[in-house]
Parts: sequence; C-alpha cells; structure tokens
Amino acid sequence: MDQFYNLAPELKFTIEKEVECKINFLDITISRDLEQLSIDVYRKPTYSDIIIPKDSCHPNEHKLATVQYLYNRMNMHKLSSENLCKENNTIQQILHNNGFETSVTKSLLGNKILGKEKTMGKVHIHREGNQSHHKSFQEYQYENHLLCK
Repeated sequence: MDQFYNLAPELKFTIEKEVECKINFLDITISRDLEQLSIDVYRKPTYSDIIIPKDSCHPNEHKLATVQYLYNRMNMHKLSSENLCKENNTIQQILHNNGFETSVTKSLLGNKILGKEKTMGKVHIHREGNQSHHKSFQEYQYENHLLCK
C-alpha cells in the first residue's frame, strides 16, 4: 500500500476484502467457489429502480438510453446463464415499474442489445495464405484531464 500512497499522497486507497466468497468491484459482484469465478451485476443497497418513466415528456431517445444502458451492461459482462436470466428479470421489472411495455422495448432496441448477439470488444482478422488469425481486444479510453488539476 505504501507504493500507492507514494504515487499520489492526496488519494486514499483502501483494501476491500471478500465476504462470503464475494467481492463487489465497480458494477459487478465477483463470486468464487471451489472451481470457478462467477460474475453478477452489482447494485448498491440504496439502489432504486426509478428511471425516466414512459409517460414523461422527455424525448424517446432519453427514455430509451437508460433501457439501452441496462441491457448493454447485462450483455457486457460474461454472466452465467442463471445470472443472465436473473438480470433480465430485474430489467423487465424495472421497465414494468416505470410504465414500459417490455415487448415494445424489445422491438425498439432490437435483438443485438438484448443478448441475441453477445460479443465483447472488437475482433481483428488477419489472413496469411489460407489461414485466418482472430484477435479479440477491448478498448479503454484514458481520460487524462480527470487526473490533472
């Protein structure tokens, strides 16, 4: 920990310890058992399922942006089929509680967002003769202006 404090003394680092073989990191919960790790979507205990209601005067793009975010987050992480089903049910409940008809939302967003086509990152295909080489990678954007004073 001393090395972290020496890098930026104004930042305070803490160590999060797992409880009951689970640890929360950003928006996921990582669970471990004897053989494998599993990932689930994490929501804080103070989370409420309030999003922009369907009957509000906001533009449809704003209302659907939240819905799209929820589905994108569900599909971004490699959830087990059980956790994927649980998260989908949670999203369906959020939509229902905010006046959305889930069948209409699915048709508006399309199959890609709802997990019919689940991919992560980008794929680069390099061809040499008759062979194709696939390389997957994930892009991260560095926000330098957030660290500068």
